[in-house]
Amino acid sequence: MDITLNIISPLDKLRPFAKQMEFLSLDCSGTDKTYNHYVGGRGSSKTTTGVLKCWTALTQWHRGKSGIWTEPTSTLCKDVFLREWRKIVPSDCYKATLNPLTITMCRELGGGTLDVRSHNADNPNKEIAKGPNYAFGFIDEAAYKFRPDWFDDIDNAIRDGSRYLFLDTMSTPKLNGYKKLCFSEGHRLVKASSFDNPHLPPGWAEKKRSQMGEKRFAQEIMGEWVALTGQIWDNFSEDEWPAGNIIDYEHDHSKPYYLFFDLGVASSAWLIVQPLGFHELGYDPFPHNDPVWCVTAQYMPTRDGNASRMLQQIKNEFGTPVRVCCGHDLGRRSDADSATSEYFLANIMGSVPTITIGAETFLRDKVVQQDTLSYLIHNTKNERRLAISKNLISHDPDERGILQMMREDEWDDGTSRTANYLPKEGRLEHVRDAILYGAVGAMKPPSYTLKTAYAA
Repeated sequence: MDITLNIISPLDKLRPFAKQMEFLSLDCSGTDKTYNHYVGGRGSSKTTTGVLKCWTALTQWHRGKSGIWTEPTSTLCKDVFLREWRKIVPSDCYKATLNPLTITMCRELGGGTLDVRSHNADNPNKEIAKGPNYAFGFIDEAAYKFRPDWFDDIDNAIRDGSRYLFLDTMSTPKLNGYKKLCFSEGHRLVKASSFDNPHLPPGWAEKKRSQMGEKRFAQEIMGEWVALTGQIWDNFSEDEWPAGNIIDYEHDHSKPYYLFFDLGVASSAWLIVQPLGFHELGYDPFPHNDPVWCVTAQYMPTRDGNASRMLQQIKNEFGTPVRVCCGHDLGRRSDADSATSEYFLANIMGSVPTITIGAETFLRDKVVQQDTLSYLIHNTKNERRLAISKNLISHDPDERGILQMMREDEWDDGTSRTANYLPKEGRLEHVRDAILYGAVGAMKPPSYTLKTAYAA
């Protein structure tokens, strides 16, 4: 059966892809199982490279046998793997069945199968790959909420055969247990950056650089192992804007404002934020008339901070916001009369456009939130699009307001980051979540294209 894959060879003379070829050339023959890791920035063709090796495994090394491919979630199995597979492999070579997703090769190609499953990154209580025997496996975006137990589960299931047994991972690098895995004895690592892929549109990597903070660029584009230690918001400066993030501005009651908040049982955090543009600054500081977002007021109640009381107080002092961003617990019944916070928001503020962060997984991701806020504080173009008013109106700050967060919020020792990414602690967590909700919900909603890597 004469097959031509819909992809340009990594050995193409006009656009050779050296890093992709380096990974595909790793010798997996012999009776010992091999462990191979393709680690790189976004757009470095990680998924595509895995699909190419998977094709070889199904049609040459393990004809008629089964392999497994995992993604962090069930949604990504279809949105990432299946989309890439269909783009590369001609449709007459296989049959795809859904729920669960399985690829079955045609009889002429041996009839092997590929189980495509979630490795349940968001659900640590679920088990995977227990029962079936596989001849090979791939784990895509393995570093995302990496847990050694599910890697071991997949590894233990790869035992069907005597030659070419392998378990490969493809991922953006993250300093958790995944780095330790990649540098383990007997494991082989190929590292690539987005700039290594000759098939990306011209200027793609540079454009992404302009949308990220410096640490995020090093990790997500250059494919570097970035140490997250010390201050989380180390790009925040108390110099006066535009050199820093403190601006000589006070709340203008005649201008619209945005309300960002995070609810707690008794304590909570509420931020009043105004976008500043030409009329406030005297010029447009950024392309496309993007504003400077200025935190002009904050409420940090430590008791009796329920939604009904706080919303009424904010309405009395500042009027009605033009948009609200908050957590998905808006519908939680936490007030004395059992009404929901959502009810009080509608009853007190009226029909205000409201974005609750949590219903959409992408915006709920703390990695995305932290990167978005870091970009607003200071990006690689030396722009500062988030500022705090020098005349900040502060109610009940109790050393837990927005300035304290910027100064004192620190990474933990790494022991809990696999599960939480950002540290879970009571004092600064509410104000951090409030500004993170505003970052992804209003100030700079992240582009979904950041989740999609271009194929070679």
